[in-house]
Amino acid sequence: MKITKIASFTAIALVAGGVFAEEAAPAVEAPAVEKAAAPAVEAAADEVSIIVAGTEKIMKSEIDYHVERYVKVATDTGRPIPKDQLPKLREMIIENMAIQKALELAANKAGVTVTEEELKEQFPNMDQLNAMAEQMGEDPIKVREQLKITYMIDKFIMSKIPEVTVTDEDAKKMFDEIVAENGEEILNKPESVTASHILLKCTDEDSEAKKAEIIKLRERILAGEKFADVAKEASDCPSKAKGGSLGEFGRGQMVPEFEVAAFSQEIGKVGEPVKTQYGWHIILVEAKNEGGKITFDEVKDGLKANIKQAKESEAVNALVETIKKEANIQILEKAVESEPVTPESARELPVWAK
Repeated sequence: MKITKIASFTAIALVAGGVFAEEAAPAVEAPAVEKAAAPAVEAAADEVSIIVAGTEKIMKSEIDYHVERYVKVATDTGRPIPKDQLPKLREMIIENMAIQKALELAANKAGVTVTEEELKEQFPNMDQLNAMAEQMGEDPIKVREQLKITYMIDKFIMSKIPEVTVTDEDAKKMFDEIVAENGEEILNKPESVTASHILLKCTDEDSEAKKAEIIKLRERILAGEKFADVAKEASDCPSKAKGGSLGEFGRGQMVPEFEVAAFSQEIGKVGEPVKTQYGWHIILVEAKNEGGKITFDEVKDGLKANIKQAKESEAVNALVETIKKEANIQILEKAVESEPVTPESARELPVWAK
């Protein structure tokens, strides 16, 4: 069971994709984050923002740093955070830093340790993380220590969560509830095919010439050449990079002429040339799904996995709430008022940020 709610903030800074980002909202410019470049006034005004377990203090400067890193990574990855969402981002980081510290203290008290071997097994791409950290001006040693703390917390939580057992009866109950709530039509399994094609684009003027070309390509395949090889060589469709593969598709996803040909062809046969608005095609149908009704047995394992995950998450959340209460977390920083939200900047926040 992997714990994902409580995360390393250095790791967040390394991998954040700007989950708050929305294209049309006023974007926040990423601050120029240089560790020694903080304004002198702010440095002098540093103060305690969070107290955990009566003695452990988290300073305002630490929170500022993580907010700045998050904003910078979000901006650098093309998903800048709208101004009206910055207060929510800060609230989230404050809460998570407090919870992480409380869990770290609880793990230490319980005697949980992490060996170098465990760390390497859990983070096999440590060299890549170190390189990313250096590129972003982070100290790789601090990143490593933070990842070690994160995994120690994971181990602590996993040691406290009982093994969850899910029966077929549990899954059947969920299956029946889903059908009752959504109707029998939710069980409809649409007809689909898996196919590859070769396309030669054409105009009205060269249509006959292109048809002759694609007939020759088909003859090469019938003579023994691999469809994928010919597609990579001759197709005008971007799918040529994948040997002409279009993957699986259902009815209504392709232009009518192509759909009729694909759904009527035999599996494993290269059909006669087909003309569409895009040009001339030859199609290889690799598999067919005739549709029908989804059965309980088809989805049983997936339902059981979902139920298990939900029960584990519930147990983790309950444990975290207990640790929070025992740690007597004090948030001293005053809440930052959000700027008035105009119709142009109004955004629906992610559920986890509410």
